[in-house]
Amino acid sequence: MTESSFPTPPSRQTASYGRGMRVSKLGYLGLGLLANTLIWGLALAYLKLAPTTYTSEWGLNVLDTAASADVTLPEGGRAALNPAGYNPVRRDPRTDYVYLAQSPDILREAAAEVDLTVQEFGNPEITTEEDSSIIGFVVKGETPEMAQKQATALYVALARRIDQLRQAELLRRELETKAALESARGQVEDAQNALASYQANSGLSSEAQISDLAVGVEQLRRQYALAVAEEKGLGSQVQQLAQDINESSAGAADAYRLQVDPVYKSQFEEYGIAAAEYADISSQLGAQHPQVVAKRAEVEGLASALEGRGSFLLGREVDQSVLTQLGPIGVDPRVAASRGELFQVAVNSRANQSGLQSQTQELSNQIGGLEGRLRQLTQEQFTVDRLERNLQVAEAIFAAAVAKLNLSDADIYSVYPPTQLAAEPTLPDEDKYISPSPVVAIGGALAGSFLATTGLLLLWANRRNSVAEEQLVAADFPFRA
Repeated sequence: MTESSFPTPPSRQTASYGRGMRVSKLGYLGLGLLANTLIWGLALAYLKLAPTTYTSEWGLNVLDTAASADVTLPEGGRAALNPAGYNPVRRDPRTDYVYLAQSPDILREAAAEVDLTVQEFGNPEITTEEDSSIIGFVVKGETPEMAQKQATALYVALARRIDQLRQAELLRRELETKAALESARGQVEDAQNALASYQANSGLSSEAQISDLAVGVEQLRRQYALAVAEEKGLGSQVQQLAQDINESSAGAADAYRLQVDPVYKSQFEEYGIAAAEYADISSQLGAQHPQVVAKRAEVEGLASALEGRGSFLLGREVDQSVLTQLGPIGVDPRVAASRGELFQVAVNSRANQSGLQSQTQELSNQIGGLEGRLRQLTQEQFTVDRLERNLQVAEAIFAAAVAKLNLSDADIYSVYPPTQLAAEPTLPDEDKYISPSPVVAIGGALAGSFLATTGLLLLWANRRNSVAEEQLVAADFPFRA
């Protein structure tokens, strides 16, 4: 049997285990010291070598644009301007400004102002609050002065871009308004030309022309009515004279008795005028019109009174037809007895009757022509009124476009509200840097030391347990191959 075939004595195994454990413990202890030294060395290097970082803070106030403009236009029109300004329910313009402040173009312009790249300039920290109109900005820099310069450059670039966008929007609206103004001017010119052309081609020059023509027609109607009444009277006179000439002078005596009575003459004249007016209005309004009914009652009342007065003067009952025959004023009782003179009177009355018939025919023709002209002018006036309304509408649209163009300057802040530098960029103190932070360095080093030490302890404990298990296995199997 060889030496290796015999089991190792327990004393030698224990001694070997103890030496292994001491070596392992010293190794882990050295490794722990090395790890902690490295961790704290890195923390110290961070504090000593890392570049310092300062912050400059400033605030931008977005002003409200609730102002409006209202202009009174001709013909009672109005032009109102209500800019779509800051409305906390519908739209918050601060969102647009925050987006602009973080856009690459703004950051590039701001970085160029301080001779930095966009990466060196960094992104600003922006904060907003719901119950405030101020936007807060925090800009980082390597030195206090550089941080303040970067903050100022960001404000200048943002304000410049907002003004550029505002001017571009104003120019766009001005171009649209001018286009609408040119269109409205064209509509006004078209409406003016249409009205002038129609007035030149039509016979209507003014509204007074229609009223004057209507008055003339009414006067001709009155003349026509009087001429018709007079012509009827002369016709009756001619018939009466013929009877007087052929039969006797009794009719002339009755006519004389009636004509010398002033009451009868007055009643006869009133009846003639009323009858003429009744004939005039009945031809225009119809038999059932209230004015026609009232005038007919008046004529019947005058006729009844005339019959009563004539019966009283003649001493016998006479009707309207008899009074009409006795009514003509051409009968002269002084020559009634003379048949020759009566014949001469009849001839003259017949001539006058023919003249009145021609006059009434001419008046009728004139009335018909003027009535047709009046209807034509009335239709033309309707067209003129329509063209004038079109012109007024076109002028109102043109005036509104002019007012909108004049008010566009007042609406310059409707899309991009005005801003105000609520807080200027601050200049941080030399000892108020945010990086490198001792708190962060020490906290990180402590955390790293804790993790490294804990890990090494756990690893050492696990290793010790593994060695102990190997010793137990060796004790259970003391023989070696």
